[in-house]
Amino acid sequence: MACIGKETSVEGTGSDSHESQCLTESLTRVAPEPLGRKFEPGDGFAARQGADWIPWEQASVTGNGRDGWEFVQNSAGGLRAVSSLRLDPDLQVAVYQTTLTNRLDAPCRPLTELCPLYLELGGIENPRILSCGGAGSSGGLIPVAKEYPPGSFRTRWIRPYAPIPVEFSSGGCSERATGSSTRNLPLVMLCEGADLNSPGMFFGLEWSTSWAGRVSLPTPANMSSGESGDRLHVVMGLGITDLVLEPGESLELPAVHVGFFEHGFESGTNACRRYIHRRLTPLYLGKPMVPPVNYSMWGGIEAPYTEEDLYPQVDAAAEIGVEMFMVDCDWYPGDYRTGLGNWEIDRGKFPSGMEAFSEYVRSRGMGLGLYFEAVARPGTRLAREHPELFYQLPPEFGLFKLNLGLPEACDYLIEMIGGFIERYDLRYVRADFGQDPTTFPGQLWAVKAFKDLKETFSWDLVDPTGKAQFAHVRGLYRVWETLTRKHPTLMLELNDGGGNMMDLGSLRRHHCAWSNDSLGNPHIARMVQLGGNTFMPANYMGAGVGPNQAGRGRGADAGFGDLSFLSRMTGELFLQSVIAAWPPEVKKRAKQWIGVFKRIRHLLVRDYYRLLPQPQSEEEWDAAQFCDGSGEGVIFVFRMTGSRSWQIVFPRALDRDMTYRFTNEADGAEEVIAAGRLLNEGLRVELEPDSAKLYSYRPDPGLVASG
Repeated sequence: MACIGKETSVEGTGSDSHESQCLTESLTRVAPEPLGRKFEPGDGFAARQGADWIPWEQASVTGNGRDGWEFVQNSAGGLRAVSSLRLDPDLQVAVYQTTLTNRLDAPCRPLTELCPLYLELGGIENPRILSCGGAGSSGGLIPVAKEYPPGSFRTRWIRPYAPIPVEFSSGGCSERATGSSTRNLPLVMLCEGADLNSPGMFFGLEWSTSWAGRVSLPTPANMSSGESGDRLHVVMGLGITDLVLEPGESLELPAVHVGFFEHGFESGTNACRRYIHRRLTPLYLGKPMVPPVNYSMWGGIEAPYTEEDLYPQVDAAAEIGVEMFMVDCDWYPGDYRTGLGNWEIDRGKFPSGMEAFSEYVRSRGMGLGLYFEAVARPGTRLAREHPELFYQLPPEFGLFKLNLGLPEACDYLIEMIGGFIERYDLRYVRADFGQDPTTFPGQLWAVKAFKDLKETFSWDLVDPTGKAQFAHVRGLYRVWETLTRKHPTLMLELNDGGGNMMDLGSLRRHHCAWSNDSLGNPHIARMVQLGGNTFMPANYMGAGVGPNQAGRGRGADAGFGDLSFLSRMTGELFLQSVIAAWPPEVKKRAKQWIGVFKRIRHLLVRDYYRLLPQPQSEEEWDAAQFCDGSGEGVIFVFRMTGSRSWQIVFPRALDRDMTYRFTNEADGAEEVIAAGRLLNEGLRVELEPDSAKLYSYRPDPGLVASG
């Protein structure tokens, strides 16, 4: 809402603060023109009490260095809002965070809506939006990655028209009810004007649970909302109901990240990816993160099994070139469904002990990883010994969820997982900390109808006001941050059922991520990875390839040709299941492509371009490019079915005055091609059905170009 600057005091500490300066006025210092001039003066956030938006009166603005400010505002109802803003001029990003405090001697009037992000823009005509689907279904139990084309991480181009707002939400359901990215990825881009090359912004919250957002251009018909009729509104809010702050109590709202770009959605993609990778993604061993090569037994090896089933997989993984070997769920007594909460090594599965197994994995040149969750099944050791650490739910819920709003619950996770890291020299942890209890006692995929799933966990069950979620997220962040700080050789993977917690808060505290549990089809896998790359660097788009329990591939993965590997190589690359059963020629192929992947993976976190429209049918080809500006790069091309045996793709970002050496990474064939020819005529690619090609290229100015 608009800021009011009466009796404002201004204190400068190196910044050029000025009287009545609002947060949005400072935020737009990193915005391109003319977009920056279209931001209306405002606070950057908004809150309601009852049906009314709270008007704020600015008390002070304090400069904090050249690119930082603190804004203090008061409401007539006794609330104080303190907003801290920090600009990143190099990457054209603004980050701000607001804390509300009740200054009264009595409880405040209930808050009915909280919007950590609330921006108004005037004079925006023909706005365009680019959003992205989340990992799972928007309303069903089966993830939409089980169909083609998949909805998971599928980008959506939108032109909003008044009076209906374009709405987004976390949309969690079933065992991922409180996930932040089940329905929509909580990152959105907005461009002004009809020009496809127009400037724009991306925005998102550092918030790892439920949210809802909208972009709207209200008309007089719905001005009762309090939103000005001729302005574009960008809003992201949290789920609360009559939240009351006690005397002196403070509530820290999620940090808001707003970034700007100048040349349409392609530049927005690269601005967003670049910001996440350079400013948010944790370094690993002191270096910028690149997508790793990992193994997981999930997908084909499950209880009952023993270490004798795993040692051959260790040998095969080492031979092929895997870097981290992860023993997924089931390493504890029981199986996945019954054993969660038995956080101890099952000596029946590992009769020689995990120490010996870990030592063997290290001797083969890999790091060992384990899987952990923040839940427990009834009757397991954790549930018996520490019932006080869980949310108190009705007895029909078949799973206990750790209350991370309790410091004791956070301490338990940190000490328990940290103990395993130290005892077994773990280098990798798969952190699945977002599972939610349901009243259905069996496996989720066994549910035949919605009527079987009577109720799922929600914050309303433990706190009708929604205040509990703030403490839970704060505790969750403390656990993640402490684990990586205390164990600097640990690589922490974000899991959450495969992509259901992909938000800026989670990405900031994890090195990599598993993108979806339903990527057994190579065409679905590459579409999910390429869609997610539109907003996030590739280290967060993990996908796996491997045989089923019988040691075979299915569908387009039968025989595990080049397609099987290339379709999972635009993100963190996993091998999974009984890879020891692969015949020698498949192991050789896997080793070849892993070698290529390690050589090119630094490019997967650089600039990204979708070279063909997002496929709408199985007959449409797909292609994408990753590159380091006009220097080296790679181009992936995919064909599913259809009668067209060739396709022309037009690479981006080439220097027209240079020549480039292109290499077909399948057979090593090379060709030197003038950039002008590629930009004008494109690159012709021929493929059989269900196949793919990968080209790498680099500048080669010393040679004469063909053509």
